[in-house]
Amino acid sequence: MLEAELADVPGVGIQLGNDRVAAVTDTNSGRACVEAVLECEPRQVFALLTDYENLPSHIVGLREAAFLGKAHGASSVQFTMKLPFPIGRVRWTNLIEASECDGTYRIQWSLVEGDLSECNGSIVLAPANRLGTKTKASYQIHVSQKSRIPKRAERMAVNWLLPRVVRRLCAKLESAA
Repeated sequence: MLEAELADVPGVGIQLGNDRVAAVTDTNSGRACVEAVLECEPRQVFALLTDYENLPSHIVGLREAAFLGKAHGASSVQFTMKLPFPIGRVRWTNLIEASECDGTYRIQWSLVEGDLSECNGSIVLAPANRLGTKTKASYQIHVSQKSRIPKRAERMAVNWLLPRVVRRLCAKLESAA
């Protein structure tokens, strides 16, 4: 089982079996980076990721995403995620800025309030080929909970869940393309 294999990972660096999805993590700090090459255009990925209220149908463990409003170009969205024991339900609100410049899309977020003490990150979506029919997605996140959770649970959340979220999004986008 993958979780058992990851139990011995010292916290930094993991290459997944799928050559299109790679993750580099640092579970000691709650930081993770995931890169993926998607068989669809960056604008398609951007459209899916900025349709906040429909994100639960695409993201593993996400139970609810409620759009709370928009001000000064940034969206306020409340998320509820259900994670395995001992973490359980986690609810937080992010301020999200989404933009496009010369065919490269960027989504950046920061924590406003909730069960997390930190939830900041970004996704950059850039053309991965000359035709712009493929996307290189670079996802960076720094998350930490207010309450202390066991290191094993943290490793599972960062090393196991995050790459699967990206893989599921890949499959969803490629089936729609």
